[in-house]
Amino acid sequence: MTSIDENTASTEKVLDSQFGQIIYTPSEVLIFPEGIVGYEEQRSYLLYDQVKYRPFGWLISIDKPELMFPVILASDLLPDYNPLIPDMSGDDAVFLIVAIGGSTENVTVNLRAPLLIAKTERSGRQIILADSKYSLRHPLTSQV
Repeated sequence: MTSIDENTASTEKVLDSQFGQIIYTPSEVLIFPEGIVGYEEQRSYLLYDQVKYRPFGWLISIDKPELMFPVILASDLLPDYNPLIPDMSGDDAVFLIVAIGGSTENVTVNLRAPLLIAKTERSGRQIILADSKYSLRHPLTSQV
C-alpha cells in the first residue's frame, strides 16, 4: 500500500515493496489506462530501475506492490526486434515482460505482447501483436 512518510517532502511518496521502501514522486508514476492483460484493474505502476538488477527492471504496481513484472528494454535484448506498433513515437520505449521459470533455462520473454511506454506522457500500454512470428515464450538465456 502506498503511504506518505512524514520525513519526506510533501510530493514524495513511499512505496513498501519487496525491494524495501522506494521513494518516488507522482511524476514518476506510469499510467496504463487499460492495465496489463490479466491485471486490468491495476493501472498505476513505477518502473524500478537499479544498476544492480540491470539489464532488468521491475514494473511495480503502486496500489498492489506485491504485483511486480520483471521487464527488459527490448532494444537491449534484441536489437532487431522491430514489430509494427501503431502510434509509436520516437521517444517511446518498448519493454518485454520476463517470465521466470524454475531454472535459468526456463527464463523467457514475451515478444508478442510488449509494453510501450511513452516517456513524456508517463503512460504505458500493452500491445498484443497479431503477428505469430513473435513468440510468447522466447528463451532469454541465449541473449543475456
